[in-house]
Amino acid sequence: MTKMKTQFNLDRKQLTSEHINSRQDFDKVLKGSQAANAPFWKSPWFYGPTGLATIAVIVAISFMLGEDTKPTVQNNIKPSQVSLASLEDTPCIKPISETSDLAFNVYSIDPKRGGNIILPTGTEIKINKNSLLTSESGTVEIRVREFHDKAEAFIAGIPMDYGKTKAFESAGMIEIRAMQGNEEVSINEKYPIEISMSLHKNPEDGFKFWYLDEDKSEWQEHDAYYENRSSEDNRQEIASVEKSLSKVQNLVDNCQKEIAKVEATASDNSLLPTLGARKLQIAFDEKDFPELKGYKDIEFEYVNYNEEVAKVLKSQVWNEVNLSKAGDYIAIFKNSKGTQSVKVKPVLKGKTLQEVEAQIKAAEAIKTKELARLQKEKEELKARALELEAKYQGLIADMQTEIDNSTKRTALAAARARQNTAAVSVAAAEFRTTRFGSYNCDKPIPYPAKRPEFVAFTDQQENQLVPKAIYVFDLQKDTRYTYLEVGNHPLESVGWFNNPTTVIIMDNEGRMFYSNNIQEQQGMRTIALEKLEKNDLTADNLKKIIRESTAVI
Repeated sequence: MTKMKTQFNLDRKQLTSEHINSRQDFDKVLKGSQAANAPFWKSPWFYGPTGLATIAVIVAISFMLGEDTKPTVQNNIKPSQVSLASLEDTPCIKPISETSDLAFNVYSIDPKRGGNIILPTGTEIKINKNSLLTSESGTVEIRVREFHDKAEAFIAGIPMDYGKTKAFESAGMIEIRAMQGNEEVSINEKYPIEISMSLHKNPEDGFKFWYLDEDKSEWQEHDAYYENRSSEDNRQEIASVEKSLSKVQNLVDNCQKEIAKVEATASDNSLLPTLGARKLQIAFDEKDFPELKGYKDIEFEYVNYNEEVAKVLKSQVWNEVNLSKAGDYIAIFKNSKGTQSVKVKPVLKGKTLQEVEAQIKAAEAIKTKELARLQKEKEELKARALELEAKYQGLIADMQTEIDNSTKRTALAAARARQNTAAVSVAAAEFRTTRFGSYNCDKPIPYPAKRPEFVAFTDQQENQLVPKAIYVFDLQKDTRYTYLEVGNHPLESVGWFNNPTTVIIMDNEGRMFYSNNIQEQQGMRTIALEKLEKNDLTADNLKKIIRESTAVI
């Protein structure tokens, strides 16, 4: 594997938390959106400052050519109309089911003129004239699909393993093909195509850029530059609230730990008396027991006082009682007939006891009050985060509806779309290539250790299932682990981390079953799965199963 150096170009100034908080007025954003009754390309703000433009998520497709040229653009084809089946076989990319696949968007371009393609996410593909090598004249179909989450990559059958021990966590992925008739089109090495691919995660967090070598069925590093798109992003408002929520949760956890310590002190302190315990006075020399020095009000209580101990002590008259210590405190009763030893412990009494109990009670009250305050703040932040997410997704849906209902696709709209759709992505990976195929901004994550106990899977009727493949979706790490009958990760090596996890299996008959309740079944040796019908094997249904958003970007 040849490693290429990945370079970063983060040229935008990072926003401060104060600036983000100062702009957290989503109601204002929505009012601005609702006021635009006219088509968006006729609205005054469309030509105004770019500050207001960040609220719009405008999808436009335009091919910008040289002077006096107008490209032919084919409208996006519905997802069911164009799938990988219409291309030549790609051995390492196989849909999870013959009836399900993620569709390509299709664009028509004249290879002699070239043009730009702008996708709904803000991803831009620039094809120079003479970049496409064709065997005959005529237009070329550029087929593109992006993978925004684990469900879409799974449906399409994109391999997500890296080497023999790791799986990919993706920040963004794209597949690009070119066809003329029934023949695949290649790229002229003298005129590579240029791509600016939108990312939904920060590439600085350990991500690299990769190209899928389909002949070797492995990912290889590819050179790319990264551009930060976080400035003036509506998503930053949600991220800021979620970050605050995380901080408050940590404070709640710490406060609960402090309360536990106070409660432990109150229950485990050896100098606090036990309610109802029998007590006695024992004179002692502080020199022999320096740990008790300084306590003015000390008495002793019996440990494990019971009827047998009471009978022995009450059956005789004792002349004296002395204190000894051999690990535990021992009261030694003496008379002319002999001695009797009883385990005791020193406890506080009187004013000293009252002062200590008051201190503990005050500490508990302070911590409890602080916990209540933090819990309230936590719930308010959670509600705010949900409200912001709903408003954000509603804004995207409104803008998408307006765009879908419009028919004009001008160069100006395309330029504005390129600027505004950046608001739905965190960054962009910019690269040049002379190969069509799949490109990915990913971070390798180690596979989990094999489960120590045997795990059996059954259906809801308790019939045992024989897996042909097991797919483990780690929802916290945003990663998919694949276990097959033959390969680097055989079925018997299945495992998962102690995170929220969904498991999907395919049995020998090609049936699919799932459980998204794995974390609650860590100690279970048998896990019951629900059947996933073929008609339900869609990207949207899978997103629900593995708890991903079904919003269209």
